[in-house]
Amino acid sequence: MRIVVTADTASTDKTHSDYTVLAAWGVWQGYILLLDLYRAKLKVPDISSRLKSFMEINRSGYAVVENKMSVIGVIQYL
Repeated sequence: MRIVVTADTASTDKTHSDYTVLAAWGVWQGYILLLDLYRAKLKVPDISSRLKSFMEINRSGYAVVENKMSVIGVIQYL
């Protein structure tokens, strides 16, 4: 099974802001299975470190990160 992590990022941890959501997906024999999910309000430096540890915990070498302005710092950090 191949494990892919997806990241929908938000760049602030304020009460009214969106959540950062990390998900680990297992791709196996034509099926896509949700294996793990993490949801929190994080700042950019914290997103980068959390994404890295989330990938390690889920043994994933692949990450798909939403392409928007808040993610540029995350990608540069990684």
